[in-house]
Amino acid sequence: MDNSCSNGKIITQKREIVEPPDLSEFVMFEKAPYDLPDVRTSTEFLLKGIEEEAKIYGPVFTEKFVKYTLEFISQKIGEPPPKDIKTLSQLLEYLVSISDRYSTPYAAIPYSQPKTENDFHGQTGAGTTIEARSFAKGLKIERNAGNEEWEFNIDQLLKNIRDVATAIKFCPSKVGYKKNNDGSVDIVFPNCPYKDGCLKAYQENLLKRHDGRLRCVPIATVCQYLGMFTNYLWDYDRLEPLYEPFCISRIYII
Repeated sequence: MDNSCSNGKIITQKREIVEPPDLSEFVMFEKAPYDLPDVRTSTEFLLKGIEEEAKIYGPVFTEKFVKYTLEFISQKIGEPPPKDIKTLSQLLEYLVSISDRYSTPYAAIPYSQPKTENDFHGQTGAGTTIEARSFAKGLKIERNAGNEEWEFNIDQLLKNIRDVATAIKFCPSKVGYKKNNDGSVDIVFPNCPYKDGCLKAYQENLLKRHDGRLRCVPIATVCQYLGMFTNYLWDYDRLEPLYEPFCISRIYII
Protein backbone atom coordinates (compact mmCIF):
# COMPACT_ATOMS: atom_id res chain seq x y z
CA MET A 1 0.00 0.00 0.00
CA ASP A 2 1.46 3.36 -1.01
CA ASN A 3 1.33 6.13 1.55
CA SER A 4 2.28 9.77 1.27
CA CYS A 5 1.93 12.79 3.49
CA SER A 6 0.28 16.00 2.35
CA ASN A 7 -0.36 18.84 4.77
CA GLY A 8 -0.17 16.41 7.67
CA LYS A 9 -2.64 13.92 6.18
CA ILE A 10 -1.81 10.30 5.54
CA ILE A 11 -3.21 9.24 2.20
CA THR A 12 -3.66 5.60 1.26
CA GLN A 13 -4.76 3.95 -1.93
CA LYS A 14 -7.91 2.73 -0.25
CA ARG A 15 -9.32 6.05 0.94
CA GLU A 16 -8.50 9.44 2.36
CA ILE A 17 -10.38 10.35 5.51
CA VAL A 18 -11.25 14.03 5.41
CA GLU A 19 -14.00 14.26 8.02
CA PRO A 20 -14.24 12.30 11.27
CA PRO A 21 -16.26 9.18 10.49
CA ASP A 22 -19.51 8.51 12.26
CA LEU A 23 -18.93 6.06 15.11
CA SER A 24 -22.23 4.43 14.17
CA GLU A 25 -20.25 2.82 11.35
CA PHE A 26 -18.25 0.89 13.94
CA VAL A 27 -19.07 -2.17 16.01
CA MET A 28 -18.40 -0.89 19.51
CA PHE A 29 -17.49 -3.31 22.25
CA GLU A 30 -19.33 -2.92 25.52
CA LYS A 31 -17.66 -0.22 27.60
CA ALA A 32 -15.16 -1.59 30.09
CA PRO A 33 -16.19 -1.47 33.77
CA TYR A 34 -13.75 1.39 34.34
CA ASP A 35 -13.09 4.79 32.79
CA LEU A 36 -9.30 4.63 32.69
CA PRO A 37 -6.88 1.70 32.61
CA ASP A 38 -5.34 0.70 35.93
CA VAL A 39 -2.30 2.88 36.56
CA ARG A 40 0.01 0.24 38.02
CA THR A 41 -0.97 -2.52 35.59
CA SER A 42 -0.72 -0.33 32.50
CA THR A 43 2.53 1.33 33.53
CA GLU A 44 4.11 -1.98 34.45
CA PHE A 45 2.97 -3.55 31.19
CA LEU A 46 4.40 -0.70 29.11
CA LEU A 47 7.68 -0.70 31.00
CA LYS A 48 8.18 -4.39 30.24
CA GLY A 49 8.42 -3.42 26.59
CA ILE A 50 11.01 -0.80 27.47
CA GLU A 51 12.96 -3.40 29.41
CA GLU A 52 13.12 -5.59 26.30
CA GLU A 53 14.43 -2.69 24.21
CA ALA A 54 17.06 -1.88 26.82
CA LYS A 55 18.46 -5.39 26.41
CA ILE A 56 19.36 -4.42 22.85
CA TYR A 57 20.47 -0.81 23.25
CA GLY A 58 22.10 -1.09 26.67
CA PRO A 59 21.86 0.86 29.96
CA VAL A 60 22.04 4.25 28.24
CA PHE A 61 18.64 3.54 26.68
CA THR A 62 17.07 3.21 30.14
CA GLU A 63 18.86 6.32 31.35
CA LYS A 64 17.55 8.46 28.51
CA PHE A 65 14.07 6.94 28.70
CA VAL A 66 13.76 7.71 32.42
CA LYS A 67 14.98 11.26 31.82
CA TYR A 68 12.45 11.97 29.07
CA THR A 69 9.60 10.38 31.03
CA LEU A 70 10.31 12.49 34.10
CA GLU A 71 10.51 15.65 31.98
CA PHE A 72 7.09 14.86 30.49
CA ILE A 73 5.54 14.27 33.91
CA SER A 74 7.16 17.40 35.32
CA GLN A 75 5.37 19.48 32.69
CA LYS A 76 2.07 17.83 33.55
CA ILE A 77 2.18 18.24 37.32
CA GLY A 78 4.18 21.47 37.47
CA GLU A 79 7.03 20.39 39.71
CA PRO A 80 10.68 19.39 39.13
CA PRO A 81 11.30 15.67 38.64
CA PRO A 82 12.98 13.67 41.42
CA LYS A 83 16.74 13.30 41.00
CA ASP A 84 17.05 9.85 42.56
CA ILE A 85 15.05 7.86 39.99
CA LYS A 86 17.41 5.78 37.87
CA THR A 87 15.75 2.41 37.23
CA LEU A 88 12.51 1.32 35.60
CA SER A 89 11.31 -0.09 38.92
CA GLN A 90 11.83 3.26 40.62
CA LEU A 91 10.11 4.99 37.72
CA LEU A 92 7.12 2.66 38.02
CA GLU A 93 6.62 3.49 41.68
CA TYR A 94 6.95 7.22 41.04
CA LEU A 95 4.43 7.23 38.18
CA VAL A 96 1.93 5.33 40.33
CA SER A 97 2.51 7.74 43.22
CA ILE A 98 1.55 10.86 41.22
CA SER A 99 -1.60 9.42 39.63
CA ASP A 100 -3.74 11.51 41.98
CA ARG A 101 -2.33 14.62 40.27
CA TYR A 102 -2.12 13.26 36.74
CA SER A 103 -4.58 10.44 36.15
CA THR A 104 -2.82 8.90 33.13
CA PRO A 105 0.92 8.96 33.97
CA TYR A 106 1.48 5.97 31.65
CA ALA A 107 0.71 8.35 28.77
CA ALA A 108 4.26 9.64 29.19
CA ILE A 109 5.65 6.38 27.81
CA PRO A 110 4.29 6.69 24.23
CA TYR A 111 6.22 9.97 24.18
CA SER A 112 9.47 9.10 25.96
CA GLN A 113 9.91 5.78 24.16
CA PRO A 114 9.99 7.15 20.58
CA LYS A 115 12.00 10.16 21.77
CA THR A 116 14.60 7.79 23.17
CA GLU A 117 14.52 5.58 20.07
CA ASN A 118 15.08 8.60 17.84
CA ASP A 119 18.26 9.35 19.77
CA PHE A 120 19.58 5.95 18.71
CA HIS A 121 18.55 5.53 15.09
CA GLY A 122 16.70 8.64 13.98
CA GLN A 123 13.29 7.01 13.64
CA THR A 124 11.08 4.47 15.36
CA GLY A 125 11.60 1.02 13.93
CA ALA A 126 12.79 -2.23 15.43
CA GLY A 127 12.04 -1.06 18.95
CA THR A 128 8.36 -0.70 18.19
CA THR A 129 8.18 -4.28 16.93
CA ILE A 130 10.05 -5.59 19.97
CA GLU A 131 7.70 -3.79 22.34
CA ALA A 132 4.53 -4.81 20.50
CA ARG A 133 5.63 -8.46 20.39
CA SER A 134 6.32 -8.31 24.13
CA PHE A 135 2.83 -6.93 24.80
CA ALA A 136 1.14 -9.54 22.60
CA LYS A 137 2.91 -12.39 24.37
CA GLY A 138 2.25 -10.80 27.74
CA LEU A 139 -1.51 -10.99 27.23
CA LYS A 140 -1.21 -14.78 27.46
CA ILE A 141 -4.11 -15.62 25.17
CA GLU A 142 -4.27 -19.35 24.52
CA ARG A 143 -4.18 -20.74 21.01
CA ASN A 144 -5.70 -24.03 19.88
CA ALA A 145 -2.77 -26.43 19.79
CA GLY A 146 -2.32 -28.60 16.71
CA ASN A 147 -4.62 -26.46 14.59
CA GLU A 148 -2.22 -24.64 12.28
CA GLU A 149 -4.62 -24.22 9.37
CA TRP A 150 -8.02 -22.77 10.12
CA GLU A 151 -10.35 -20.09 8.94
CA PHE A 152 -9.95 -17.32 11.44
CA ASN A 153 -12.86 -15.19 12.63
CA ILE A 154 -11.64 -11.61 12.88
CA ASP A 155 -14.62 -10.60 15.02
CA GLN A 156 -13.80 -13.29 17.57
CA LEU A 157 -10.08 -12.58 17.55
CA LEU A 158 -10.58 -8.90 18.19
CA LYS A 159 -13.05 -9.70 20.95
CA ASN A 160 -10.55 -12.10 22.52
CA ILE A 161 -7.72 -9.58 22.73
CA ARG A 162 -10.08 -6.86 23.92
CA ASP A 163 -11.55 -9.11 26.64
CA VAL A 164 -8.15 -10.20 27.95
CA ALA A 165 -6.74 -6.66 27.92
CA THR A 166 -9.89 -5.41 29.66
CA ALA A 167 -9.69 -8.13 32.31
CA ILE A 168 -6.30 -6.80 33.42
CA LYS A 169 -7.52 -3.19 33.08
CA PHE A 170 -5.00 -2.37 30.35
CA CYS A 171 -7.33 -1.76 27.42
CA PRO A 172 -8.91 1.67 26.79
CA SER A 173 -12.47 1.60 28.09
CA LYS A 174 -13.99 2.20 24.64
CA VAL A 175 -12.91 0.32 21.51
CA GLY A 176 -14.64 -0.31 18.20
CA TYR A 177 -13.91 -1.73 14.77
CA LYS A 178 -15.27 -1.68 11.23
CA LYS A 179 -14.62 -4.32 8.59
CA ASN A 180 -13.94 -3.04 5.08
CA ASN A 181 -14.78 -4.73 1.78
CA ASP A 182 -11.11 -5.27 0.94
CA GLY A 183 -10.51 -7.32 4.10
CA SER A 184 -8.90 -4.55 6.11
CA VAL A 185 -10.30 -3.48 9.47
CA ASP A 186 -10.47 0.01 10.96
CA ILE A 187 -10.02 0.20 14.73
CA VAL A 188 -11.12 3.23 16.74
CA PHE A 189 -10.12 4.34 20.23
CA PRO A 190 -12.44 7.15 21.37
CA ASN A 191 -10.64 9.33 23.92
CA CYS A 192 -7.55 7.11 24.08
CA PRO A 193 -5.93 7.43 27.54
CA TYR A 194 -2.47 7.38 25.94
CA LYS A 195 -3.24 10.36 23.72
CA ASP A 196 -1.28 12.97 25.70
CA GLY A 197 2.02 11.25 24.99
CA CYS A 198 1.22 10.30 21.40
CA LEU A 199 0.11 13.81 20.54
CA LYS A 200 3.27 15.38 21.97
CA ALA A 201 5.43 12.85 20.13
CA TYR A 202 3.52 13.57 16.91
CA GLN A 203 3.97 17.31 17.34
CA GLU A 204 7.73 16.77 17.75
CA ASN A 205 7.83 14.57 14.63
CA LEU A 206 8.93 11.51 16.61
CA LEU A 207 6.40 8.95 15.44
CA LYS A 208 7.57 8.25 11.90
CA ARG A 209 8.34 4.66 11.07
CA HIS A 210 11.09 3.80 8.59
CA ASP A 211 8.75 4.34 5.62
CA GLY A 212 7.24 7.59 6.90
CA ARG A 213 3.99 6.15 8.26
CA LEU A 214 3.01 6.85 11.85
CA ARG A 215 3.33 4.36 14.66
CA CYS A 216 0.74 3.31 17.22
CA VAL A 217 1.92 0.81 19.83
CA PRO A 218 -1.56 -0.52 20.79
CA ILE A 219 -2.35 -1.22 17.13
CA ALA A 220 1.10 -2.68 16.51
CA THR A 221 0.34 -5.03 19.41
CA VAL A 222 -2.95 -6.05 17.78
CA CYS A 223 -1.07 -6.83 14.56
CA GLN A 224 1.47 -8.96 16.44
CA TYR A 225 -1.36 -10.81 18.17
CA LEU A 226 -3.23 -11.44 14.92
CA GLY A 227 -0.03 -12.70 13.35
CA MET A 228 0.35 -15.24 16.16
CA PHE A 229 -3.19 -16.54 15.67
CA THR A 230 -3.73 -16.42 11.90
CA ASN A 231 -0.35 -17.39 10.41
CA TYR A 232 -0.42 -14.17 8.36
CA LEU A 233 1.66 -11.03 8.69
CA TRP A 234 -0.37 -7.95 9.60
CA ASP A 235 0.49 -4.27 9.28
CA TYR A 236 -1.33 -1.02 9.95
CA ASP A 237 -1.73 2.60 8.88
CA ARG A 238 -2.72 5.50 11.09
CA LEU A 239 -5.66 7.28 9.49
CA GLU A 240 -6.73 10.91 9.74
CA PRO A 241 -8.00 12.64 11.80
CA LEU A 242 -5.02 12.44 14.14
CA TYR A 243 -5.90 12.22 17.82
CA GLU A 244 -8.94 14.49 17.70
CA PRO A 245 -11.57 13.61 18.54
CA PHE A 246 -10.40 9.99 18.49
CA CYS A 247 -7.72 7.70 17.06
CA ILE A 248 -8.33 5.44 14.07
CA SER A 249 -5.96 2.91 12.49
CA ARG A 250 -6.43 0.44 9.65
CA ILE A 251 -5.03 -3.08 9.98
CA TYR A 252 -4.58 -5.47 7.06
CA ILE A 253 -2.79 -8.62 5.93
CA ILE A 254 0.42 -8.08 3.98
